[in-house]
Amino acid sequence: MTKKIEIESNWPKWKVDLATRINDLGLSMKSASLQAKLNETWVRDTLKRDKTPSVENLAKIKAALKIADTSTVAPADITSLKVLGRAQAGAFMDVSVIDDDVEHEVIPVARNPRFPHAEQYALRVVGDSMNKHFDDGSYVTCVSWPDTGLQLRPGLCLHVERYRGPLVEVTLKMLDLAENGHLCLFPSSTNPVHKPIELNGDEGTEIVVRGLVTGFWKPVEF
Repeated sequence: MTKKIEIESNWPKWKVDLATRINDLGLSMKSASLQAKLNETWVRDTLKRDKTPSVENLAKIKAALKIADTSTVAPADITSLKVLGRAQAGAFMDVSVIDDDVEHEVIPVARNPRFPHAEQYALRVVGDSMNKHFDDGSYVTCVSWPDTGLQLRPGLCLHVERYRGPLVEVTLKMLDLAENGHLCLFPSSTNPVHKPIELNGDEGTEIVVRGLVTGFWKPVEF
């Protein structure tokens, strides 16, 4: 008899659905992986890790095992995105005074279908640090970085937070290789005051990648 997968109380819903379906079918983790044409240890490794798998692989295993998508997304969440704050290079705010309970602005932009199960949101662009791509007053659409399942690589546009003690800067940057071959976060601006920052931060500074920028939106002015 195939040993059943023990479901842990802190697992996200997709893990619970996957493990439950495999148990119901009486499959081993290896056979479930192979049915989806994935590496034979894919299910075991994925359930063990905290990282969310790629959308493509999750779709493969759901299709192979006929796992119904029972996630519920309100209609308003499909055709609109919450604006969680602003991205402004050089503006450091005290973390302790940031209010997460404020009522968020909403913009009429649909969720990105490439990441159906990911947290998606928008940020208002303030300033000119990325004005070659995003004007002051426009909005960028983002997907929560941990939910993308992607690896950091040159060419990505990222929502990052730079911490200095109790202060945080929320900014947008392009990820590219510096002359020394290290990954670095670059502005895309006509204003030379904006400088690249090291992806790994520096002494007294910590960099956290929060989201992948997937697009932008600008209100129409009449």
